[in-house]
Amino acid sequence: MLERIRPGTIVLFHTGWSRRRGSAAYFRHPFLDADACARLLDRGVLTFGVDAPSIDETPDEHHPGDDFPCHRLIAEAGGVICENLRNLEAVTFGDPFVSLLPLPLEGADGAPVRAVAMRFGR
Repeated sequence: MLERIRPGTIVLFHTGWSRRRGSAAYFRHPFLDADACARLLDRGVLTFGVDAPSIDETPDEHHPGDDFPCHRLIAEAGGVICENLRNLEAVTFGDPFVSLLPLPLEGADGAPVRAVAMRFGR
């Protein structure tokens, strides 16, 4: 699968975690390994989306975290992270056209987005 990833590819991680929203387990979510993140960045990926609260492990008293390594790597590369996506299970077709349209909030380091995946052609 890695050979299909080229510069400009948007990677969306569908883990099914969004269905746990509102539960006690929500913040004990799957997360991207920093080495895997670096490999994707090396392939030219600059936009990452995930259906969990964070692309990195959410720190707590038992797992203090590693200062959000994927956030840091992606920011250093000039990339974008979209978290808390929902309904990724509806993207049942290959090569969707993905658009992440943020609200233009001044002075913020993030914003809610209207995220859509569209199918063009047949």
